[in-house]
Amino acid sequence: MRIFVSLLLFIFCALSAHAQNRVSSSEQWQQLPGNALDLTMNLEGQAYVVGKDGTPWRWDLKETRWRRMSGKFIRISAAEGNRPWAIDGEGTVFRYNGLWWEDKEQDVLDVSADTIGNVYILMRNGRLKKWYSLRSEWREVGYPLGLSGNERFRQITMGMNGDLWGVTSQNRIFYQQNGQWLLQPGLARAIALGGTDTRVIVDVNGLIRQWQGDEKNWGVVGGLAGVRDIAVTPNNFIWAITAEGQIWANGDVENALSEEEDTDQAQIPKAQGINAPQITVQNINASQPVASTPKASEITAKGALTTQVTGSSTDKPESVDPATLGTNAKITFVNTREEALSLAIGADGSVFGLDGAGNILRWSNSRQSFESFPGILSRIAVDPTGNPWGISALGRVFYHNGLQWKQLLNVTASDIAIGYDGSVIISNAAGELFKLNEERTRFQRIKGNGASVAVQSDGTPWVIRDDLLVQRCDVFPCQVQRQKALSIAAGPDGSIWIVSNQKRLMRLKKGASSFENVQTPGHTPLSVAVGPNGYPWVVSSQKMVLASNFFERDESDDLEVAAGTSESGTVGKGETSTVSASSIGGFTFSKNMTFESVSFTGLSAGSCPMLESDADGVMWAHNNGSNMEQYSSAKRKFAEVTTGFNSWDFKAFDVGPDDEIWAATLNPQTSLFRSLNKQRKEYPISGVSDYEDVGVAPDGSVYVVVSMSGTRYLYYKAANSSVFKKFSTYANVRKVAVGAGGDIWITGDNFQIMRWNGTRFEEPGKVTFKASNVSVSKVDGTVYAAKNATAEFYKWNATNQSFDKINNLTLDTFGVDGEGRPWLCNDTAPVIKRAKG
Repeated sequence: MRIFVSLLLFIFCALSAHAQNRVSSSEQWQQLPGNALDLTMNLEGQAYVVGKDGTPWRWDLKETRWRRMSGKFIRISAAEGNRPWAIDGEGTVFRYNGLWWEDKEQDVLDVSADTIGNVYILMRNGRLKKWYSLRSEWREVGYPLGLSGNERFRQITMGMNGDLWGVTSQNRIFYQQNGQWLLQPGLARAIALGGTDTRVIVDVNGLIRQWQGDEKNWGVVGGLAGVRDIAVTPNNFIWAITAEGQIWANGDVENALSEEEDTDQAQIPKAQGINAPQITVQNINASQPVASTPKASEITAKGALTTQVTGSSTDKPESVDPATLGTNAKITFVNTREEALSLAIGADGSVFGLDGAGNILRWSNSRQSFESFPGILSRIAVDPTGNPWGISALGRVFYHNGLQWKQLLNVTASDIAIGYDGSVIISNAAGELFKLNEERTRFQRIKGNGASVAVQSDGTPWVIRDDLLVQRCDVFPCQVQRQKALSIAAGPDGSIWIVSNQKRLMRLKKGASSFENVQTPGHTPLSVAVGPNGYPWVVSSQKMVLASNFFERDESDDLEVAAGTSESGTVGKGETSTVSASSIGGFTFSKNMTFESVSFTGLSAGSCPMLESDADGVMWAHNNGSNMEQYSSAKRKFAEVTTGFNSWDFKAFDVGPDDEIWAATLNPQTSLFRSLNKQRKEYPISGVSDYEDVGVAPDGSVYVVVSMSGTRYLYYKAANSSVFKKFSTYANVRKVAVGAGGDIWITGDNFQIMRWNGTRFEEPGKVTFKASNVSVSKVDGTVYAAKNATAEFYKWNATNQSFDKINNLTLDTFGVDGEGRPWLCNDTAPVIKRAKG
């Protein structure tokens, strides 16, 4: 009897141990479309894969499909927001900035990032580095201790607390805790970590195992075999790639929408789940992830998804354009690094803009930039089908019919807007409102007045009056909103956006008559346009275009349409009226400037200090033999700052991010130096006999004019590099200035002003004088130049591509601050002055 009981006890314990070692044997796995080589997911649930051809893809939880990204890679790591890191076949690691991939380091084997900014890379030599975003540089962590012989890490990943985990070439598992590397039980091909200390591995047999803390072992996760890579969702579900490249998931494939949200969402085909206690992996012919395709019955003529019909009604379902569904997502902006003066967006996602000269721009998602579109306008709008409309500088009204520009005769206007319902409304020079009739033959007067106009999705006009008050004009008299604005726009979802007179981006609250603030960190908005789902784009006071969303659309015909459109199509004929140019920036100059004096302790008779602004637009000054000084807005004067250059003599200096000072020095040593946190470091460039000038871009890139064998060249180094390289073959550079967006200006050997066009230096336009110096605002891009010999002062006029002379003014040194305001000094009476705003 005792033997029988013992046998039962042995069998029971064995079965219990087996049950504890298996986490699940009947997981519900779903196969996702496409094939992939690498898989990653962050703690926000954003997944990415790399297809077999190297193409990266992002999983859209809302639409349950893959969205293609640019580039070709072999590894990818999700990070904060939609900013993954990836490695190409050459071992170069890249970071996606929201528009394109920026290379950050060479000879990299693996990369791991989290949602709070931590990023580590594993170098091919086995060493580890960590990314420091404030300095845009890598700092070496070292070589992981505890490895034996030639054993090295081949994969790294991070836990929720930022600690590193790694799998070695011998499949051993290590993790870092308090700076120490500790060996974890088990062997793995790959490892992934979840948000609640969930640890999952692919073992050497291709099985998925999850760490069981109580039992201190790796329990098998059933339902899938032959796995090569894994990821863990925030809810601790598992996504996996098989050896053949198939993509599987046992949860978190789609958004969990609330009932209220779900009623507004179109029906999206879902990936079909299967119960697979044991799955035999099969090949799929697709070589890369492909988007799931709705059934024909779910698609309307324009590709809009239809709502589901319930009940016994025989009425046809209403067509719902996805563009009209407002977003509840948090609005965050990406700097496109492109410039414009104004924008307009159609319901199809077409984004058009105008530059300072009135040239028309069209945004290309595939090329991640604005492309030229034939024509010149002063105002622009986009109809629901994506065709631009506009007003010329003479007040003539034009529209594009998909082939050519056409003029609407017998009318002049000063502003134009188009609603989602197709309503075209203009305001004339007197502020009167007119609406285009259905036959598109003439504009009819409607009630209301305003200088700037927007049209809500139902055709309701919204205007900004001459006194800047916002009005809604669906009734007469118009309803005043008790809010002042500089810019107004309406989205196809019915949303109303403004830039207030305080230069804040604001959105009309739902069901209310008041506006709420929407943050644009680091940027001051100047104008706004709104696209599908109520996502805004903004032009900042620095002329930079900020996007909160990129609208997918078919761009295949864009270049053909532009090529077939006449450049003179917006000239027109007939009546004219004056249309004032769009104001840009918070500071406007006349040709006769007024100035105010600013106290500077380092002044000496007959000598003016050098003047430069930092990356934030704050002015710095330095007189040789004195300490450096920075302008204090609180004290309204310059104040001494302790740096690594106290009492040094400069030939030139400039200031970048984090008060990083670069100087071409004269005494006590002639060389190129950097001062950071009061520490000085020399950056000698091989073959250079002298350093003539230095300019620092807002992103920290450094440009230096050097003398080599009697010839002056421009050298540069990137913000995350310590190596200077020749920037271009252009010889005999004298001065360099770098402004917002990396805008580079120089003066040449014959004192000519040149601007970098992306491939070479060229004269920017009509320049009728020789310049001794040029300076550019690092914040708003305003350009000033001083005439050689006479020291006359000029401001760049982007509208007519020429320099405007500033009357009755001469100077010796000058700089431009963040508001585009010049600061100057004349050595005949050394006093620093700044232009009044």
